[in-house]
This record gives sequence, C-alpha cells and structure tokens, in this order.
Amino acid sequence: MIPIQVAAIEETYTDLAADSWRRRTGREALAEAFQECSAPDWDGYGASPADPLSASWACDVVAPLLPILGLPHYSFDPDGDVLLEWHLAEDRVLDLSVGANGEVRYSAVIGGSRMTGIEQFAEGLPLGLLSVARGLAQ
Repeated sequence: MIPIQVAAIEETYTDLAADSWRRRTGREALAEAFQECSAPDWDGYGASPADPLSASWACDVVAPLLPILGLPHYSFDPDGDVLLEWHLAEDRVLDLSVGANGEVRYSAVIGGSRMTGIEQFAEGLPLGLLSVARGLAQ
C-alpha cells in the first residue's frame, strides 16, 4: 500500500479579508502532510522523514503567495523537502520544492512557456519567483 503523501485542500477562496483564516488552513494542511511523511521510509522506498526546517520555510514561502495563487497542494519528496503545487489550469502550473536551508527550486508552465529556477528565500519572496507567480495568476 502506498501511504497518502498529499494533504490538500481543494477549496477556492476569493475574499482577501479571510487571508488569516486561509493561512491557518494552509498550516493545517502542511501539518497533516508532515505527519504522514515524518517517519523514516514513509513511502516504502527508503524516503527520509519530512524535514521540520523545510516545513518552517514553506510556511514563509506560502504566505506571500496566498493572495496571488491561493492555497497550494502540500506534500513531501523523498529527501524530506516540502513540495508545493498550484495547478490553476492545464497550462498554468507552479511547483516548488522548499529545502531546509530556505532554497526554493521551482518549475512553472505559463501558457506555452516553461521555466525553472533556484532562489534563496531570506527576508522575503525573491523577485524572480514573485514575477513567476504573478504571471501564473494572470
């Protein structure tokens, strides 16, 4: 049996006044994914446990993206990093991998264009990633 790796919330929120409630809900989804993936070998193929530092960075990365993209799907990859996914349409997709050191790797599809990059999250969302998110939301 393959364990559940994604704790996602499929709801769409349009009221920006509810932003603080959306953040709390996102943290709950992240906590559920973390719990599912916190044991060694959680995927049955030798995966590392979910990294708490990666989860902490993911909260900081998601917060400025909520008003632009809404809630992501949360999961973890086999090395313990958080995976964040926004699938707004078939041709509007953003996938992020957030590492324990604050490194954010991204892959995006916007219309017919594909882009990838690596950014370091520190004091705020890197401008390159913010630009990608805004382009995705248009």
